[in-house]
Amino acid sequence: MPTYLVTWEIDVTARNPVEAAIKALQIQKDWQSRAKVFDVHFGDEEIGETTRVDLDDTKLKLSLCDECGAKDADVGCPDGAQICQECFDKGLH
Repeated sequence: MPTYLVTWEIDVTARNPVEAAIKALQIQKDWQSRAKVFDVHFGDEEIGETTRVDLDDTKLKLSLCDECGAKDADVGCPDGAQICQECFDKGLH
C-alpha cells in the first residue's frame, strides 16, 4: 500500500501557537465544517504528484457518511443524507 503526504492549511486567529493548533484541530474534526480540502502528495518531493482533494465534491459526498465520514455510505435518509450502516444502527441520524 502506498504512503501519501496529506496536508491541510488554515488561517487561525489565536493568542499563541498551542491555541491555534487546538482551534485548527477542532475545525478539522467537525465533519460539518467546510474545511475539507486537502493536498495529497505521492512520490518524491521533487518529482511526485500532488492532487487537491475536496471532500465536499458532490461525487465524493455521495459515497461518504454524512455523520462520521466513513466510506461506503449506503443508507439513504428521507432528508437526502447518506449514512453508513454503523451510524444507522446507532441511530445517529
